[in-house]
Amino acid sequence: MDVKSTESFIFSELLNKNNIFLNLHSKNKTELLVELTEKICSYTTNVKHNILLSDLRKREQDCSTGIGYNVAIPHTKTQATDKLVIIFARHSEIDFDSFDGKPAKLFFVLAVPPGCDDIYRKILSHLSKMLRNKEIREKLISAKDKQEIFSVIKNYENNS
Repeated sequence: MDVKSTESFIFSELLNKNNIFLNLHSKNKTELLVELTEKICSYTTNVKHNILLSDLRKREQDCSTGIGYNVAIPHTKTQATDKLVIIFARHSEIDFDSFDGKPAKLFFVLAVPPGCDDIYRKILSHLSKMLRNKEIREKLISAKDKQEIFSVIKNYENNS
């Protein structure tokens, strides 16, 4: 997505069937970061895989993005892309060094090019607010397919 077109954004418009991934198979956090990077590269062009993976790993070394409540939001500002990149992914459960010690199941991955601080903060703030809602988290965990994931997020936006 062109970062300049996201001044006023609706989060659900950033997601579609191409950037929602269910049933990840990684066995640990290290493998999961690789799998998430591969998923990003599978749906978007012009993302430099190795740079993105390195930047996500560095971010995790600084401080885990496992925010607790079965949620992780791996995010980075990176030279790997010149566009906003976001995906939703779900895993049955994986240790992601979350603050509450619980495994992560829900992942929102965000990568933006340098200089996009405003949209970066807006998206992280939106995700944080949405994912504090226990009902939303439970619905995202139990959703049967991509359309249901999208509907949960869209309904949240329409009612908040």
